[in-house]
Amino acid sequence: MIRITGSIAALWAVFSHSTLMIAGFSPIHFHRLLQQQQDGRNNKRRQRPATEPERQKYCCCRRGQQSLPQNSRISQLASSLTNNYEAQREEDDSRNDALQRIQRSFRRFDWQHQNKTYHINYRVEPPTISTPSKPLLLVHGFGANLNHFRQNIPALQEAGYQVFAIDLIGFGASQKPTDVEYSIELFVQLLHDFVHEMNDRYTNNDRYSSYQDDTVPWMVAGNSIGGLCSLGLAKALPEQIQGVVLLNCATGMSAFRYTDVPLFVRPLLYVMQNVVLKGGVGEWFFEQFRSRDNVQRLLHKGGVYRNAGQVNPELLEILLGPSDDDNAAHVFCNVMGGDPGPRPEQYLTDISCPVLALWGDSDPWVPHHTARDWH
Repeated sequence: MIRITGSIAALWAVFSHSTLMIAGFSPIHFHRLLQQQQDGRNNKRRQRPATEPERQKYCCCRRGQQSLPQNSRISQLASSLTNNYEAQREEDDSRNDALQRIQRSFRRFDWQHQNKTYHINYRVEPPTISTPSKPLLLVHGFGANLNHFRQNIPALQEAGYQVFAIDLIGFGASQKPTDVEYSIELFVQLLHDFVHEMNDRYTNNDRYSSYQDDTVPWMVAGNSIGGLCSLGLAKALPEQIQGVVLLNCATGMSAFRYTDVPLFVRPLLYVMQNVVLKGGVGEWFFEQFRSRDNVQRLLHKGGVYRNAGQVNPELLEILLGPSDDDNAAHVFCNVMGGDPGPRPEQYLTDISCPVLALWGDSDPWVPHHTARDWH
C-alpha cells in the first residue's frame, strides 16, 4: 500500500510545485523511432528541358515567374546566406550561453566495485535553515543526470534538507565503463555504497550526532528508473531509508520485458535487444538520433514536457552534453537492450517505510494507471 505519512508528506509541497513535476512530465526513456528524413522529398527537381531554347524558356519563365537580373539574383542569394548565417550564429550563441551556465562535474566518489574503481559524480548542498532534518538523495532517470534537479535543489534546501544528487554510473559526468553489466541491481548497489560513504563524509556532524553511522535516517527521491532504484535502495537499507518519493516511476530499466509480450513476439524482442541495440545498429541509431532537433522535437511533441517554455537551450545541453562522452553510445544501447529488472511492486512488498508517488497525469511513456497494480 502506498502511504503518505510523517515527514515525507512535507516533500509534497516542494516537489508538486517545482518545475520538474509539471503535468505530463515523463521519464526520459529514449526508446523512440528515428525521425524519417523528409527534407527534399517533396521538392524534387523537375527534369530540365534538353534543348537550349527550351532551357532558356524554362529558366526565365518557370512557374510563371519573370527572370530576375543577375545582380538581383546574387543579392537574393547573399541575403539568404546572411539570414541563414545569422540564425546559425544566434543558435550557437544560445548554446554557448547555456554551456557557460551549466556545471556538469561537482564532486567525485571513487566507487570500488568488483576490484575496480569507477569515478562517480555527485553534488551536495547544505540546508539553508538551521532546523534539523534528514539528508535527501535525488536519483535521476534514463538519459538524464543530476542537473535535471537543478530547480528542485534550492527549494529542498530551503525546506531544511541536506540535498545529495548523484549521476548514476554511465550517465551525466560519471564514468561510462564498458566492462560492467548495466542493470537496476548495479545502480542499487552503487546507491547503497554511496549512502554509506556519505554517512562518513558529510553526516558525521552535530546535526546527526544522536545517530550511529549506519542509522542516519535518509530520504530518497527518484524519477523514472531512478524511482525504481530508490525502491531498491529502501529494500537494501531498511534501517536508514525513512521515506521514498517516486516521480513518474518506471516499471523497468528498459521497455522490453519478455513476460509482457506474446510468445510469437519474443523472438523479435530477442533480436531487437541482442542484435539491433547491442550490435552496431544500436550505436548508429544513437548517433543519428542525438541531434538537437530530434531531442527538442521529442520533448515538445513526444509529451515529455507539457510546458514548452521548459524546453530551452539549457535543458538541451543538460541532455545532450553527456552524449559526447566516450562510451555514451555503449551505455545507451546496453541500458535500452538490458534486462528490465524487478518491477516496482516486487520491491514494495518488502518495504515498510512511507512511499509518496507523484505522477504527471498526461505521461505518455509510463501512464499513471500502471501504478494501480502496486496496491
